[in-house]
Amino acid sequence: MTPERYAQVKELFQTALDLPAKERAIYLGKACGGDQALRAEVDALLEETERKTAAVLKAGVLRPGKTPVNTMGAMTRWVGRRTNKRWIGIAALLVLGLAGYFVYRLIQQTMVRQVENHLISSLDSSAVALDLQIAKWMAGAEYLAGGPRFIEDVSRLLEKAGKQIPPYDKRLDEWRRPILQRIEGVRRIEKFAFFILVDRFGHSIADEGSGLMGTKPSRFGYGLLGDVIGGSSRFIAASTRRLTADHPLEGELLNRHYVATPVKDREGYVIAALVLGYPAQESLAEIMRAGWAGTSGETYLINAEALILSGSRFPVEHEAMNEAARKTPKGMVLPKLWARDPGGDVMRGYKPKENPRTWTRTPTAANAITRRYTQHETLEGVVMEPYRDYRGVLSVGAWRWLPKHDIGMICEMDAGEAFAPLRIMQASAGGLLLLGALFAGAWIWSLIYLSKVQGRLEGIKTVGQYTLESQIASGGMGEVFLANHSLLKRPTAIKIVRQDLVTPQLTEKFVREVTLASQLRCPYTVQIYDFGVAQGRLPYCAMEFVPGLNLDEVVKSGGPLPAARVIHILRQVFESLAEAHGAKLIHRDIKPHNVMLAELGGRSDVVKVLDFGLAKAVESEYGADSAPSLVAGTPAYLAPERIHSGGLADPRSDLYACGMLGYFLLSGEEAFRAGPKLFNDILQKEPPVTEQLAAAPEDLRRLVLECLAKDLDARPASANGLVERCELLGREHPWPQSEARAWWAARR
Repeated sequence: MTPERYAQVKELFQTALDLPAKERAIYLGKACGGDQALRAEVDALLEETERKTAAVLKAGVLRPGKTPVNTMGAMTRWVGRRTNKRWIGIAALLVLGLAGYFVYRLIQQTMVRQVENHLISSLDSSAVALDLQIAKWMAGAEYLAGGPRFIEDVSRLLEKAGKQIPPYDKRLDEWRRPILQRIEGVRRIEKFAFFILVDRFGHSIADEGSGLMGTKPSRFGYGLLGDVIGGSSRFIAASTRRLTADHPLEGELLNRHYVATPVKDREGYVIAALVLGYPAQESLAEIMRAGWAGTSGETYLINAEALILSGSRFPVEHEAMNEAARKTPKGMVLPKLWARDPGGDVMRGYKPKENPRTWTRTPTAANAITRRYTQHETLEGVVMEPYRDYRGVLSVGAWRWLPKHDIGMICEMDAGEAFAPLRIMQASAGGLLLLGALFAGAWIWSLIYLSKVQGRLEGIKTVGQYTLESQIASGGMGEVFLANHSLLKRPTAIKIVRQDLVTPQLTEKFVREVTLASQLRCPYTVQIYDFGVAQGRLPYCAMEFVPGLNLDEVVKSGGPLPAARVIHILRQVFESLAEAHGAKLIHRDIKPHNVMLAELGGRSDVVKVLDFGLAKAVESEYGADSAPSLVAGTPAYLAPERIHSGGLADPRSDLYACGMLGYFLLSGEEAFRAGPKLFNDILQKEPPVTEQLAAAPEDLRRLVLECLAKDLDARPASANGLVERCELLGREHPWPQSEARAWWAARR
């Protein structure tokens, strides 16, 4: 068989091995296609594996002895006492229920505050961007109005007008032309859409040919230009009101935002005002886009009439909204949106019937505009009680009135999206209450059941060829015992799976994966000597007993390790993983507790990687040395892709855990602390560079941080490559045996 053929058969065999019979047949039919020889080879391997598994299951026995050993751990021993613990359990449930309620309320308040902070932060960033944009427009207008030649041309036009000829008379076009040429020159740079030059009385004396020449300002127009004629520049937001008193077009302000600046002569006397207009929707829509978040969050501007000045994130609604807007008085400019409640969800097909100006303002718009007119000292706030926004969709929002520009800013998000985590938590709390009730009912039954199990297991002393001596560890998966082989008299660690976890499917998978793990021969991997099924039901495996310390104990007893020692340890871990990955095995639970350090074979600081294959056999194992998680593995050492994909692993996921291990050894602490934000930190934050990590050799620090890359493809490609890098680092930063022996001698 060629190497290529072997690799193909091996890949199909290992994939099919984990599939149920029906799915396995469908998979092989598709994968093998018409290659019957390939199918026959894979089927032969599957049949041989099933035959051996059945033989192992049939051969497992437990033989009674004289000395009782409790293999159900601390829980069973506690149950075996004669003291009645039922009322203690019920009281504990009540305490837990109350604690859970207060924790729920605390989390609820925290989530609401997070939404509030997010909305306010969006307003802050959008307000800064708006100030910068308006300042840019004003700078362009002031640059043009302050030009010596521009001032000279305007002064000449007004001087030629005199008392007999008004400055907007067509007979003065010869002196008006240089002014228009200078404005057009700047227009190509500043990209404004409209301009007009007015005298001190508000009459238009030069424009772009819009028909406004000579028109008088309305009272509203006088109010807007009053500050400018007084010598100050200002921003004028779009509005539905008239700018001029006698021009036939109403709402000419609606299409544009304006900046107006005074034109002063050499003595500083205001002789005219220059007004530049920018498209209302397009000019500020892009700035407000920075405040969008998620799928529904948006930030927009309003004026004192509740008119939305910066467009909408949801253009699909314009038709429905404009259908009502077309019923507005003649001459109004379309399209336009209002920060008013249309009365129903436009997104779901509701069509407003009334004039939009008759709709009730949304709470955020109403608060902002009311504070504007009352000149209240507080000009911002949040509305966390869901309300219908301008689309009629239930939302929450924050508002702020900007007196400097006389406009309001609103940031909103659909209530469903804003409170989605809270609703999940509410559903979870309801489920937990139900589970609590069921647990209370099952409490007495569990006591009786575990007592019976204890009675059945008392008197067990041997497992296969191994004599159990003492229990050395207990966890959620089962118990670990120190044992001796009856003939070889070799100290051995026996791990027996807990009886209440055992199912036929788990037993079969356990045997299959331990079979694969037993083929590993790396000196830095704990060797599996034997495995089987005790008493016809309890899976167990016999492993190499390592008399040493795990890395968590090493660091906690002496603090962060020297860089040279970390390199020495990581090289051995990478060598163990390199062999495993080559055999298509992924550890999935590399952590300090699963890496032992010992004195073996006359050498000190020998690494032994524990629990190959066992994490895959029982998906929810946890106990004294690990925390519960939704996927196999310890939460603080889970790679980002395993959180995203619900536990699916890649060999580079092990390398990420090794990066976390290296970080722990160098810093003396984990990169991300356990807590409700742990997964969020793993997915979004970079590991902080501690003082110890910063002091480590640059090449070592780079190796650790590369392993911790969020992107799977940004990590080192294989454990083999990391072994070579550690060997090079070890030559520059050696960890001599003399120092290792001295460390162990000090702890004897």
